[in-house]
Amino acid sequence: MTVSASRFDAIVLDLGGVLIKTPARISTNEAIPPHKRYTSTLPWMQYECGEIEETRCYELVGKQFNFSPLELSKAVGLARTTIEYDQEIVSWIRALRKDHPSLKVFAMSNISKPDFDALHTRWGATFWSLFDDIFTSSAAGMRKPNFGFYQHVLKSTGIEPQRIIFVDDKIQNFASAQSLGMHSILFEDTSVLARTVKNILHDPIVRGKAYLQKNAKQLNSFTDSGVKFMENYVQLLILEATGDEELVILDKPDCHQAEFWNFYCGTPPFGLESLPNDNDTTALALQVVKYDDAIAHSLLDQMLEWMNVDDIMILYHDLNRPRVDAVASVNLCASFYLHQRGPQVQEMFNWVRDILYHRAYSKGAYYYRCPDWFLFYVNRLLVVTNDSTLAETIGPLLKDRVQERIGLPGDSIALAMRLVVCNSMAVYNYQDFEALKDLQMEDGGWEAGYLYSLPIEGKKMMNRGLGTALAIQALSGRTSKP
Repeated sequence: MTVSASRFDAIVLDLGGVLIKTPARISTNEAIPPHKRYTSTLPWMQYECGEIEETRCYELVGKQFNFSPLELSKAVGLARTTIEYDQEIVSWIRALRKDHPSLKVFAMSNISKPDFDALHTRWGATFWSLFDDIFTSSAAGMRKPNFGFYQHVLKSTGIEPQRIIFVDDKIQNFASAQSLGMHSILFEDTSVLARTVKNILHDPIVRGKAYLQKNAKQLNSFTDSGVKFMENYVQLLILEATGDEELVILDKPDCHQAEFWNFYCGTPPFGLESLPNDNDTTALALQVVKYDDAIAHSLLDQMLEWMNVDDIMILYHDLNRPRVDAVASVNLCASFYLHQRGPQVQEMFNWVRDILYHRAYSKGAYYYRCPDWFLFYVNRLLVVTNDSTLAETIGPLLKDRVQERIGLPGDSIALAMRLVVCNSMAVYNYQDFEALKDLQMEDGGWEAGYLYSLPIEGKKMMNRGLGTALAIQALSGRTSKP
């Protein structure tokens, strides 16, 4: 099931906590409690619904908190002449209306008639023309979070709740709207709201692909300190996810000769010495790039010379760097099984299977510290090789293990990898699907995801391009709800 474009006809915005900048206290008189405190009382709620008059409300609230009603009247009067609306939100609404002329914009607020009348007069027609209609508790005789107020809005607009985006800063108002079927957003700030609404109204896959095209051949990785660099390895993963070689830069060895790949394109970061060629990147290339069978088998023959005493293949062609990594071992197995040479790496596969069975991936691997990388590569092993025996051996276990991780925190790459595995295993995963969509940024790409660490240097490597490519793949192949 793919992600559809916008299915919304309207957005409903709160006034008090979204558009209006209400200070915590509206009076310097310490006897008057904070604004949120006294507006949460029963008399104030009755006042907002038009059930009692303004003076009576002040009398009851003053009596409850032991202060003079006159002091509250003065404070509220001052607030009516000084409270401002948020210019940033107003600019965003105007831009939203320009970009989506068919989208209706409504205001829905718990506000007394005197307060609303004062603001309506003071802010004038230009401000209020932002809205196609304004629903106030004082006019409706009902207030949020009571269901009746929401149903009044639905009936008045004639719009189905599933086609409405609702924005409010109060969790109880959010919950009521959501329970009625509206797509609710708990307001944090304008930038988060703008990003969230854009993600809702636009097709994430179309936007993601546009980001990749715009940044073609510039999908660099970068360190956690901001240093940019390029690796063959990540570029190969982007190529595999997209199938588009125009997006990537590869420093290819001669594919007509049995030459090994290097992890990096050009100079490694941090002024590191040039690394020797490695088995891991070469194994990935054998799965992604077209190779003549004879050349592929020649490379695999040479790889077998780099087994350690446990029959686990080391990564680098340098005996002074006897590194092994669980994720890399899965990748290496994939190349051997792809070329019907699985028995030659049986001990390494047994190790991979044991890691999966005993959850030894739960803290990550030597380089790839995120557990979802391991499960993603086990899934790749099954997909790339299309080996029925492998599928029967570890497929059910992989399905169990990925289900255990549903809903756990993760960045763009981790969530996308998890969803790709779920899709392959026919596992419905609503939680991570929604979480991944929320990580899409305004430029259409996804937030940077964590790739791997350099343990000795103590550095983390990040990339936006891979997270975006995998997110598109994950969202495109979403498994439907059973």
